[in-house]
Amino acid sequence: ELPNNTFGELSTEEKNSISHRAKAWQKLLFFLKTHH
Repeated sequence: ELPNNTFGELSTEEKNSISHRAKAWQKLLFFLKTHH
């Protein structure tokens, strides 16, 4: 969940945790697509 501010206003730490989660989801989705 993103706070009510824009992405540019987030701290570096918040951005990193969000992008890390996004990458993890991309990996998971890719894995599911390639191993069904």
